Amino acid sequence: MMLGVLWSAAVALTAGAPASRSTRDGVYSAAQAERGEKTYKAKCGTCHMPEQYSGYVFMQSWTGQTIFALYTNLRTTMPKDNPGSMKPQEYADVIAYLLKINRLPSGDADLKGAKPAMQDVVIEGPEK
Repeated sequence: MMLGVLWSAAVALTAGAPASRSTRDGVYSAAQAERGEKTYKAKCGTCHMPEQYSGYVFMQSWTGQTIFALYTNLRTTMPKDNPGSMKPQEYADVIAYLLKINRLPSGDADLKGAKPAMQDVVIEGPEK
């Protein structure tokens, strides 16, 4: 039920211009994913296990949505005790970590914690 609500909210948030890049294009750096893992462990790990954000259910919920939809969801709901309290780049770093644990390739540059950079990237699962 909760994933359905999140998915519906994400659909509403991503209406508009189509994204021109994919998470398969290496939209985050390996160093950023490492920072994101540290942030995840410090600010998310007390309530959430990484397995909750990887694999089939995660990809089914987010495939076709933009990174900005995921960012908006995280920023407006997490951390549970203080939503929106992290810096925009910290949320982007956590997203980089989530992409890494979902076996999506890293690239040379960090994913920026800004709407234009994230709205331009659609979430797609790893190639088989």
